Amino acid sequence: MIIRKTLEHQVLPIPFHILTLWGIWCPEHVQPRLRRFYFAFTCIVIISEILLTTEVFINLIIIIRNKRFELDVFFILTSLMNGLYKALNILLTRKRIAKLITIGFEDRWRFPRDDSEKKILQNYKFESWRIHLIYAGACLAGVTIKLVGPMMKQNADIEFPAPAWYPYDTNKPVYFWLAYVQQMFVGGATISMHIGADTMLSGLMLQSCIQLKLLKHRFKHFFQHYEQVKGRLHLSSTKRKVEIALMKQYICDHQFVYSYANKINRNFSGWLIAVLIVVVPNICINVYLLSFSKIGLNVDFITSLGLFSISLFQIYLPCWYGNEVMLHSSEIANSIYDMDWVRLSPTARKTLIIVMIRSSKPIQIRAGYFVSMNLRSFLSIMKTSYSALSVLQQTT
Repeated sequence: MIIRKTLEHQVLPIPFHILTLWGIWCPEHVQPRLRRFYFAFTCIVIISEILLTTEVFINLIIIIRNKRFELDVFFILTSLMNGLYKALNILLTRKRIAKLITIGFEDRWRFPRDDSEKKILQNYKFESWRIHLIYAGACLAGVTIKLVGPMMKQNADIEFPAPAWYPYDTNKPVYFWLAYVQQMFVGGATISMHIGADTMLSGLMLQSCIQLKLLKHRFKHFFQHYEQVKGRLHLSSTKRKVEIALMKQYICDHQFVYSYANKINRNFSGWLIAVLIVVVPNICINVYLLSFSKIGLNVDFITSLGLFSISLFQIYLPCWYGNEVMLHSSEIANSIYDMDWVRLSPTARKTLIIVMIRSSKPIQIRAGYFVSMNLRSFLSIMKTSYSALSVLQQTT
Protein backbone atom coordinates (compact mmCIF):
# COMPACT_ATOMS: atom_id res chain seq x y z
CA MET A 1 0.00 0.00 0.00
CA ILE A 2 2.88 2.38 0.83
CA ILE A 3 4.57 1.65 -2.49
CA ARG A 4 1.44 2.30 -4.52
CA LYS A 5 1.07 5.81 -3.11
CA THR A 6 4.44 7.01 -4.40
CA LEU A 7 4.63 8.70 -7.79
CA GLU A 8 7.69 6.80 -9.03
CA HIS A 9 6.09 3.41 -8.36
CA GLN A 10 3.00 4.49 -10.30
CA VAL A 11 4.63 5.94 -13.41
CA LEU A 12 7.65 3.57 -13.62
CA PRO A 13 6.49 0.45 -11.75
CA ILE A 14 8.97 -2.14 -13.04
CA PRO A 15 12.28 -0.33 -12.29
CA PHE A 16 11.26 1.10 -8.93
CA HIS A 17 9.63 -2.08 -7.62
CA ILE A 18 12.84 -3.96 -8.47
CA LEU A 19 15.06 -1.29 -6.90
CA THR A 20 12.85 -1.24 -3.80
CA LEU A 21 12.94 -5.01 -3.53
CA TRP A 22 16.77 -5.02 -3.48
CA GLY A 23 17.22 -2.18 -1.00
CA ILE A 24 18.21 0.63 -3.38
CA TRP A 25 15.07 2.77 -3.32
CA CYS A 26 13.31 3.13 0.03
CA PRO A 27 9.71 4.35 -0.46
CA GLU A 28 8.70 7.63 1.09
CA HIS A 29 6.51 7.75 4.20
CA VAL A 30 7.94 4.51 5.54
CA GLN A 31 7.80 4.19 9.31
CA PRO A 32 11.12 4.99 11.05
CA ARG A 33 11.47 1.45 12.43
CA LEU A 34 10.96 -0.12 9.00
CA ARG A 35 13.33 2.44 7.50
CA ARG A 36 16.11 1.29 9.86
CA PHE A 37 15.58 -2.33 8.82
CA TYR A 38 15.58 -1.27 5.18
CA PHE A 39 18.85 0.63 5.66
CA ALA A 40 20.41 -2.46 7.22
CA PHE A 41 19.30 -4.56 4.24
CA THR A 42 20.74 -1.96 1.85
CA CYS A 43 24.09 -2.18 3.66
CA ILE A 44 24.06 -5.99 3.42
CA VAL A 45 23.42 -5.88 -0.33
CA ILE A 46 26.09 -3.24 -1.05
CA ILE A 47 28.72 -4.87 1.18
CA SER A 48 28.03 -8.29 -0.39
CA GLU A 49 28.53 -6.81 -3.86
CA ILE A 50 31.76 -5.10 -2.80
CA LEU A 51 33.09 -8.33 -1.28
CA LEU A 52 32.38 -10.45 -4.36
CA THR A 53 33.78 -7.76 -6.68
CA THR A 54 36.97 -7.68 -4.60
CA GLU A 55 37.24 -11.49 -4.58
CA VAL A 56 36.82 -11.69 -8.37
CA PHE A 57 39.36 -8.87 -8.82
CA ILE A 58 41.95 -10.66 -6.65
CA ASN A 59 41.37 -13.84 -8.63
CA LEU A 60 41.94 -11.95 -11.89
CA ILE A 61 45.21 -10.51 -10.54
CA ILE A 62 46.36 -14.03 -9.60
CA ILE A 63 45.49 -15.28 -13.09
CA ILE A 64 47.42 -12.43 -14.74
CA ARG A 65 50.45 -13.08 -12.51
CA ASN A 66 50.39 -16.68 -13.76
CA LYS A 67 50.66 -15.24 -17.29
CA ARG A 68 47.10 -16.14 -18.21
CA PHE A 69 44.08 -14.00 -18.95
CA GLU A 70 40.52 -15.35 -18.87
CA LEU A 71 37.99 -13.18 -20.71
CA ASP A 72 34.96 -14.54 -18.86
CA VAL A 73 36.48 -13.47 -15.51
CA PHE A 74 37.07 -9.96 -16.89
CA PHE A 75 33.45 -9.86 -18.13
CA ILE A 76 32.10 -10.87 -14.71
CA LEU A 77 34.30 -8.31 -12.94
CA THR A 78 33.20 -5.40 -15.19
CA SER A 79 29.54 -6.42 -14.88
CA LEU A 80 29.80 -6.48 -11.07
CA MET A 81 31.57 -3.11 -11.01
CA ASN A 82 29.03 -1.57 -13.37
CA GLY A 83 26.09 -2.87 -11.32
CA LEU A 84 27.68 -1.59 -8.10
CA TYR A 85 28.31 1.80 -9.71
CA LYS A 86 24.66 2.08 -10.78
CA ALA A 87 23.43 1.14 -7.31
CA LEU A 88 25.68 3.67 -5.57
CA ASN A 89 24.81 6.32 -8.15
CA ILE A 90 21.08 5.90 -7.48
CA LEU A 91 21.60 5.98 -3.72
CA LEU A 92 23.70 9.15 -3.90
CA THR A 93 21.53 11.02 -6.44
CA ARG A 94 18.14 9.93 -5.12
CA LYS A 95 16.88 13.49 -4.60
CA ARG A 96 17.78 14.56 -8.13
CA ILE A 97 16.16 11.46 -9.63
CA ALA A 98 13.01 12.02 -7.55
CA LYS A 99 12.89 15.64 -8.73
CA LEU A 100 13.26 14.53 -12.36
CA ILE A 101 10.29 12.21 -11.93
CA THR A 102 8.19 14.86 -10.18
CA ILE A 103 8.67 17.51 -12.87
CA GLY A 104 8.67 15.07 -15.79
CA PHE A 105 5.37 13.47 -14.84
CA GLU A 106 3.38 16.60 -14.06
CA ASP A 107 -0.37 16.55 -14.67
CA ARG A 108 -0.02 18.30 -18.05
CA TRP A 109 1.96 15.27 -19.31
CA ARG A 110 0.03 12.53 -17.49
CA PHE A 111 -3.60 13.39 -18.14
CA PRO A 112 -4.96 13.64 -21.72
CA ARG A 113 -6.95 16.60 -23.04
CA ASP A 114 -8.72 14.66 -25.80
CA ASP A 115 -9.09 11.16 -27.21
CA SER A 116 -6.00 11.46 -29.41
CA GLU A 117 -3.81 12.30 -26.42
CA LYS A 118 -5.39 9.45 -24.48
CA LYS A 119 -4.40 7.08 -27.28
CA ILE A 120 -0.84 8.46 -27.33
CA LEU A 121 -0.46 7.91 -23.58
CA GLN A 122 -1.93 4.40 -23.76
CA ASN A 123 0.38 3.39 -26.62
CA TYR A 124 3.47 4.62 -24.80
CA LYS A 125 2.38 2.99 -21.55
CA PHE A 126 2.00 -0.32 -23.36
CA GLU A 127 5.38 0.15 -25.04
CA SER A 128 7.02 0.90 -21.69
CA TRP A 129 5.61 -2.27 -20.11
CA ARG A 130 6.49 -4.40 -23.13
CA ILE A 131 10.10 -3.20 -23.48
CA HIS A 132 10.80 -3.30 -19.76
CA LEU A 133 9.35 -6.79 -19.35
CA ILE A 134 11.32 -8.12 -22.33
CA TYR A 135 14.55 -6.62 -21.01
CA ALA A 136 13.92 -7.84 -17.46
CA GLY A 137 13.03 -11.32 -18.73
CA ALA A 138 16.15 -11.54 -20.91
CA CYS A 139 18.41 -10.40 -18.04
CA LEU A 140 16.86 -12.76 -15.50
CA ALA A 141 17.00 -15.70 -17.91
CA GLY A 142 20.65 -15.07 -18.80
CA VAL A 143 21.82 -14.71 -15.19
CA THR A 144 19.73 -17.67 -14.00
CA ILE A 145 21.43 -19.90 -16.56
CA LYS A 146 24.81 -18.51 -15.51
CA LEU A 147 24.14 -19.19 -11.82
CA VAL A 148 22.42 -22.58 -12.18
CA GLY A 149 24.38 -23.77 -15.22
CA PRO A 150 27.37 -25.21 -13.32
CA MET A 151 25.02 -27.54 -11.43
CA MET A 152 23.45 -28.77 -14.68
CA LYS A 153 26.66 -30.01 -16.28
CA GLN A 154 26.92 -33.78 -16.35
CA ASN A 155 30.09 -35.72 -15.44
CA ALA A 156 31.85 -32.61 -14.22
CA ASP A 157 32.69 -31.04 -10.89
CA ILE A 158 30.52 -28.08 -9.94
CA GLU A 159 32.37 -24.80 -10.38
CA PHE A 160 31.59 -21.31 -9.17
CA PRO A 161 29.54 -19.15 -11.58
CA ALA A 162 32.08 -16.39 -10.94
CA PRO A 163 35.67 -17.58 -10.45
CA ALA A 164 36.79 -15.83 -7.28
CA TRP A 165 39.46 -15.95 -4.59
CA TYR A 166 38.38 -16.83 -1.06
CA PRO A 167 40.43 -16.68 2.15
CA TYR A 168 39.23 -20.15 3.13
CA ASP A 169 39.33 -23.61 1.59
CA THR A 170 36.37 -23.89 -0.78
CA ASN A 171 37.10 -27.57 -1.39
CA LYS A 172 35.23 -28.27 1.82
CA PRO A 173 31.50 -28.71 1.02
CA VAL A 174 30.29 -26.31 3.72
CA TYR A 175 32.53 -23.46 2.60
CA PHE A 176 31.92 -24.23 -1.07
CA TRP A 177 28.12 -23.98 -0.79
CA LEU A 178 28.41 -20.94 1.46
CA ALA A 179 30.41 -19.18 -1.26
CA TYR A 180 28.04 -20.47 -3.95
CA VAL A 181 24.98 -19.09 -2.14
CA GLN A 182 26.80 -15.76 -1.73
CA GLN A 183 27.44 -15.63 -5.47
CA MET A 184 23.82 -16.44 -6.25
CA PHE A 185 22.62 -13.68 -3.90
CA VAL A 186 25.02 -11.10 -5.32
CA GLY A 187 24.28 -12.24 -8.87
CA GLY A 188 20.56 -11.69 -8.32
CA ALA A 189 21.20 -8.32 -6.71
CA THR A 190 23.58 -7.18 -9.47
CA ILE A 191 21.30 -8.08 -12.36
CA SER A 192 18.43 -6.40 -10.51
CA MET A 193 20.55 -3.24 -10.29
CA HIS A 194 21.10 -3.40 -14.03
CA ILE A 195 17.41 -4.01 -14.76
CA GLY A 196 16.18 -1.31 -12.40
CA ALA A 197 18.72 1.32 -13.45
CA ASP A 198 18.51 0.70 -17.21
CA THR A 199 14.69 0.59 -17.31
CA MET A 200 14.51 3.70 -15.11
CA LEU A 201 16.72 5.65 -17.53
CA SER A 202 14.85 4.37 -20.59
CA GLY A 203 11.57 5.25 -18.84
CA LEU A 204 12.70 8.85 -18.31
CA MET A 205 13.82 9.08 -21.94
CA LEU A 206 10.50 7.59 -23.03
CA GLN A 207 8.71 10.25 -20.98
CA SER A 208 10.63 12.88 -22.93
CA CYS A 209 9.32 11.23 -26.12
CA ILE A 210 5.77 11.40 -24.73
CA GLN A 211 6.16 15.10 -23.95
CA LEU A 212 7.33 15.80 -27.50
CA LYS A 213 4.57 13.67 -29.03
CA LEU A 214 1.90 15.49 -26.99
CA LEU A 215 3.44 18.84 -27.84
CA LYS A 216 3.38 18.04 -31.57
CA HIS A 217 -0.27 17.06 -31.29
CA ARG A 218 -1.13 20.23 -29.37
CA PHE A 219 0.60 22.51 -31.85
CA LYS A 220 -1.04 20.78 -34.79
CA HIS A 221 -4.51 20.97 -33.21
CA PHE A 222 -4.07 24.37 -31.63
CA PHE A 223 -7.40 25.74 -32.78
CA GLN A 224 -9.37 22.79 -31.41
CA HIS A 225 -8.09 23.60 -27.95
CA TYR A 226 -8.61 27.29 -28.69
CA GLU A 227 -12.29 26.76 -29.51
CA GLN A 228 -12.77 24.64 -26.37
CA VAL A 229 -11.32 27.33 -24.14
CA LYS A 230 -13.23 30.13 -25.87
CA GLY A 231 -16.45 28.13 -25.62
CA ARG A 232 -16.01 27.70 -21.89
CA LEU A 233 -15.50 31.43 -21.45
CA HIS A 234 -18.55 32.39 -23.61
CA LEU A 235 -16.97 35.75 -24.42
CA SER A 236 -16.16 36.67 -28.00
CA SER A 237 -14.15 39.71 -26.86
CA THR A 238 -11.51 37.48 -25.26
CA LYS A 239 -10.31 35.95 -28.55
CA ARG A 240 -7.03 37.84 -28.47
CA LYS A 241 -6.38 37.02 -24.81
CA VAL A 242 -7.15 33.31 -25.29
CA GLU A 243 -4.80 33.10 -28.27
CA ILE A 244 -1.97 34.79 -26.37
CA ALA A 245 -2.52 32.66 -23.26
CA LEU A 246 -2.56 29.37 -25.18
CA MET A 247 0.45 30.32 -27.31
CA LYS A 248 2.37 31.30 -24.18
CA GLN A 249 1.49 27.97 -22.57
CA TYR A 250 2.65 25.95 -25.60
CA ILE A 251 5.89 27.89 -25.87
CA CYS A 252 6.57 27.34 -22.17
CA ASP A 253 5.89 23.63 -22.68
CA HIS A 254 8.36 23.57 -25.56
CA GLN A 255 11.02 25.24 -23.41
CA PHE A 256 10.26 22.81 -20.59
CA VAL A 257 10.80 19.75 -22.83
CA TYR A 258 14.25 21.01 -23.82
CA SER A 259 15.20 21.83 -20.22
CA TYR A 260 13.94 18.41 -19.07
CA ALA A 261 16.12 16.64 -21.64
CA ASN A 262 19.08 18.76 -20.50
CA LYS A 263 18.43 17.65 -16.91
CA ILE A 264 18.50 14.01 -18.06
CA ASN A 265 21.82 14.73 -19.77
CA ARG A 266 23.31 16.34 -16.66
CA ASN A 267 22.19 13.53 -14.36
CA PHE A 268 22.97 10.51 -16.55
CA SER A 269 25.75 11.60 -18.90
CA GLY A 270 28.45 10.03 -16.71
CA TRP A 271 26.27 6.97 -16.24
CA LEU A 272 25.97 6.47 -20.00
CA ILE A 273 29.70 6.84 -20.62
CA ALA A 274 30.34 4.21 -17.95
CA VAL A 275 27.89 1.90 -19.75
CA LEU A 276 29.73 2.44 -23.03
CA ILE A 277 33.12 1.75 -21.46
CA VAL A 278 31.90 -1.51 -19.92
CA VAL A 279 29.41 -2.84 -22.47
CA VAL A 280 31.46 -2.48 -25.67
CA PRO A 281 34.28 -4.79 -24.44
CA ASN A 282 31.69 -7.18 -22.99
CA ILE A 283 29.96 -7.49 -26.36
CA CYS A 284 33.33 -8.43 -27.93
CA ILE A 285 34.05 -10.94 -25.16
CA ASN A 286 30.71 -12.68 -25.43
CA VAL A 287 30.86 -12.90 -29.23
CA TYR A 288 34.39 -14.26 -28.89
CA LEU A 289 33.24 -16.88 -26.37
CA LEU A 290 30.29 -17.75 -28.62
CA SER A 291 32.66 -18.43 -31.51
CA PHE A 292 34.35 -21.16 -29.43
CA SER A 293 31.13 -22.67 -28.07
CA LYS A 294 29.48 -25.63 -29.67
CA ILE A 295 26.17 -24.53 -31.17
CA GLY A 296 23.26 -26.37 -29.60
CA LEU A 297 21.42 -26.92 -26.34
CA ASN A 298 24.49 -26.89 -24.11
CA VAL A 299 25.09 -24.78 -21.03
CA ASP A 300 28.15 -22.86 -22.32
CA PHE A 301 26.51 -21.79 -25.58
CA ILE A 302 23.20 -20.77 -23.96
CA THR A 303 25.04 -18.86 -21.21
CA SER A 304 27.22 -16.93 -23.65
CA LEU A 305 24.22 -16.19 -25.89
CA GLY A 306 22.17 -14.95 -22.94
CA LEU A 307 24.95 -12.70 -21.63
CA PHE A 308 25.57 -11.35 -25.13
CA SER A 309 21.86 -10.46 -25.41
CA ILE A 310 22.01 -8.61 -22.09
CA SER A 311 25.04 -6.57 -23.17
CA LEU A 312 23.38 -5.75 -26.47
CA PHE A 313 20.17 -4.66 -24.75
CA GLN A 314 22.06 -2.42 -22.32
CA ILE A 315 23.45 -0.29 -25.12
CA TYR A 316 20.49 -0.58 -27.51
CA LEU A 317 17.83 0.81 -25.14
CA PRO A 318 19.42 4.25 -24.56
CA CYS A 319 20.43 4.49 -28.22
CA TRP A 320 16.88 3.68 -29.41
CA TYR A 321 15.13 6.12 -27.08
CA GLY A 322 17.79 8.76 -27.63
CA ASN A 323 17.11 8.45 -31.35
CA GLU A 324 13.34 8.75 -30.73
CA VAL A 325 13.84 11.92 -28.69
CA MET A 326 15.99 13.40 -31.44
CA LEU A 327 13.45 12.60 -34.18
CA HIS A 328 10.41 13.85 -32.27
CA SER A 329 12.12 17.10 -31.30
CA SER A 330 13.07 17.80 -34.92
CA GLU A 331 9.44 17.26 -36.04
CA ILE A 332 8.03 20.10 -33.93
CA ALA A 333 8.51 22.53 -36.84
CA ASN A 334 6.48 20.28 -39.16
CA SER A 335 3.63 20.15 -36.64
CA ILE A 336 3.61 23.95 -36.41
CA TYR A 337 3.52 24.26 -40.19
CA ASP A 338 0.62 21.77 -40.37
CA MET A 339 -1.55 23.87 -38.05
CA ASP A 340 -3.90 26.49 -39.46
CA TRP A 341 -1.40 29.24 -38.74
CA VAL A 342 -2.94 31.73 -41.21
CA ARG A 343 -5.69 32.35 -38.63
CA LEU A 344 -3.18 33.53 -36.05
CA SER A 345 -2.27 37.13 -35.37
CA PRO A 346 1.03 38.46 -36.81
CA THR A 347 2.58 38.48 -33.33
CA ALA A 348 1.73 34.80 -32.79
CA ARG A 349 3.14 33.89 -36.21
CA LYS A 350 6.44 35.58 -35.42
CA THR A 351 6.58 33.73 -32.12
CA LEU A 352 6.04 30.41 -33.87
CA ILE A 353 8.89 31.17 -36.26
CA ILE A 354 11.23 31.43 -33.25
CA VAL A 355 9.95 28.06 -31.97
CA MET A 356 10.55 26.48 -35.41
CA ILE A 357 14.08 27.86 -35.50
CA ARG A 358 14.73 26.42 -32.03
CA SER A 359 13.38 23.01 -33.05
CA SER A 360 15.78 22.92 -36.02
CA LYS A 361 18.42 21.96 -33.45
CA PRO A 362 17.06 18.65 -32.11
CA ILE A 363 17.48 17.37 -28.58
CA GLN A 364 20.47 15.07 -28.16
CA ILE A 365 20.90 12.64 -25.28
CA ARG A 366 24.65 12.34 -24.84
CA ALA A 367 27.10 10.07 -23.06
CA GLY A 368 29.88 12.13 -21.54
CA TYR A 369 28.71 15.20 -23.49
CA PHE A 370 30.40 14.01 -26.69
CA VAL A 371 28.73 10.73 -27.77
CA SER A 372 25.17 11.14 -29.02
CA MET A 373 22.93 8.23 -28.07
CA ASN A 374 21.14 7.36 -31.30
CA LEU A 375 20.95 4.53 -33.82
CA ARG A 376 23.89 5.89 -35.80
CA SER A 377 26.03 5.67 -32.66
CA PHE A 378 24.72 2.16 -32.03
CA LEU A 379 25.88 1.06 -35.49
CA SER A 380 29.28 2.68 -34.85
CA ILE A 381 29.53 0.77 -31.57
CA MET A 382 28.73 -2.48 -33.35
CA LYS A 383 31.41 -1.77 -35.98
CA THR A 384 33.94 -0.94 -33.27
CA SER A 385 33.05 -4.14 -31.43
CA TYR A 386 33.49 -6.18 -34.61
CA SER A 387 36.90 -4.58 -35.27
CA ALA A 388 37.99 -5.31 -31.69
CA LEU A 389 36.74 -8.88 -32.05
CA SER A 390 38.81 -9.34 -35.21
CA VAL A 391 41.94 -8.13 -33.42
CA LEU A 392 41.15 -10.39 -30.48
CA GLN A 393 40.80 -13.44 -32.73
CA GLN A 394 44.08 -12.68 -34.53
CA THR A 395 46.03 -12.41 -31.27
CA THR A 396 44.83 -15.74 -29.87
